[in-house]
Amino acid sequence: MLFGNNLNELDEKDFEPLSNKLNERLQEMGVKIFSVLLAGANVISFHPSKNILLSNGYISSFAIRELSKVDISKRFDLEMVKYRNGGEAMQIYTNSHSLVFYDKINDLTKPAKRAMDKDQTPQQVSLFEYIKKQEKPIEILRIEARLSKRKILKEVLLGLGYLKNPIFKDIFNKNLCQKILLSYWERFFSDNLFLFDVQNNPQKIFQSIMAKHGQDIGVKKAILLTGFNMLCKDDEGMRGFRNIAEVYKPKTNWTKFKKWRDIFQSQVATAPLHGFIKDIEQQLKDFKPYKLPEKPK
Repeated sequence: MLFGNNLNELDEKDFEPLSNKLNERLQEMGVKIFSVLLAGANVISFHPSKNILLSNGYISSFAIRELSKVDISKRFDLEMVKYRNGGEAMQIYTNSHSLVFYDKINDLTKPAKRAMDKDQTPQQVSLFEYIKKQEKPIEILRIEARLSKRKILKEVLLGLGYLKNPIFKDIFNKNLCQKILLSYWERFFSDNLFLFDVQNNPQKIFQSIMAKHGQDIGVKKAILLTGFNMLCKDDEGMRGFRNIAEVYKPKTNWTKFKKWRDIFQSQVATAPLHGFIKDIEQQLKDFKPYKLPEKPK
């Protein structure tokens, strides 16, 4: 509404110009309302988001495929969407809320029915073409927490120490948006970071386990842990591993396997993780609004 695209992100100082622009649009539709009433409008759904600029040659589709390997509660579903041009999207969801990751640049060209972002603008098609022609095309991973039902919106805000019945002005808040996205990232990914260790050589993984835990667990357990690590990192990730294991009897004790996961989690601080993890965590921590480099006229 302000910039003609939804790659440039808003800041708190943009609230007044945005309210004025929204007021103008409503008047064009025959709806007359004072700006002060817009600021006090009740919020029924809320989608805080962040554009993550990926570095070091990482692309969004690769990051999304790797992120989809996490273990999640069976209260949530996980859906992957693939586009013809290579873009991808992932959604961890229930009926009331979801966490969505998608390739923001490729999403620019989708019609509203197929795009993850339904508010596309005509200018974004030419913007996409300009970006893709650059020597080093921009790669942006979009993260959105979609609080679609008022009940879950209240629960999330109360849990973070905010008012449970927010108005429009209340949610135009950097710290609130940041805390919501960080809480969802922590919920789904903090216990699964070992999946993003770049080390995938079975013998080196086995050697690392023996070096750190060999005296306590022995060779046999280290071999089992090596297999566990590799199965979790396979294409379908921990969910695929769990789905296969639970088909067979006796029923899999997944709680036991989670304890195995903790052994690898304890090494995350010193493990070389994929660079897109650092990009996500650092930019969620800084939470600076992303702005496109200026397009030459």
